[in-house]
Amino acid sequence: MNKHHTVPFTLSFQGRVSLSPEKLSLPLQSTALAQLEETLCGVKLTDDDILAYLEHVSGCYTPGMSKSDFRLRSLAASCAWCQRRLARMLKQSEPRRNHIRATLGRCIPAFLVTDDMVSRCEHVFDPDDHDPHTGDIIRFVARELLSDPDGKHPLMQKLHASARLILTDPEQADRDALRLVTLHALYDPQLIPHRYETAALPLRLRPKDGRILTVEEVAAKTQLPVILVREVEEAALRLILKKYAPEVSHA
Repeated sequence: MNKHHTVPFTLSFQGRVSLSPEKLSLPLQSTALAQLEETLCGVKLTDDDILAYLEHVSGCYTPGMSKSDFRLRSLAASCAWCQRRLARMLKQSEPRRNHIRATLGRCIPAFLVTDDMVSRCEHVFDPDDHDPHTGDIIRFVARELLSDPDGKHPLMQKLHASARLILTDPEQADRDALRLVTLHALYDPQLIPHRYETAALPLRLRPKDGRILTVEEVAAKTQLPVILVREVEEAALRLILKKYAPEVSHA
């Protein structure tokens, strides 16, 4: 019974609950499952979870108890079971959430990574996948940047505008492309030392013929090594993020 269900599409609704009828009848199981739905609406539970829940709340039943009495008696037991299940789920998912958060923070400014974003990314993956592939997280970020920015953080709106220019295909996005989105969105020439090699940045970030030049194209125009152009980009991004991070943390 490894198939996942979302309450209320549970075993009782499918007629597959195996509890003895004299202990907890189907109408009372439906009552208990309705309480579960109210408390854990949208949370994915396994067949085993639901059976364990029904067995737990069945301890509140005594022979001849009415449906209304059972509902009142089982409410506290239902809430207690849900609290324990949520606590266990959070503990089990902590390493995965940390992995997702760290990967998100390497793709966009870490101070823009919210708990809500981590949760939405986490829900993209199968609950049993404890180590989501980095590429899948990167593609999630690309889709996130290209989504409607209304109501989001002002910096996310800037990232959205740059993403529309740079991310031609979010399914083919990589970490370097997402870092370029951040550099393009937040670039401030006044923060960058004026040196020969930093002259590559305006070439790299200014659209030409409706597109952004590649690192190789910029290197050819400036006669700089490709690796140096990449290092200049990375150094510029670090300087820019230092400017924004304190402002956001004190907002």
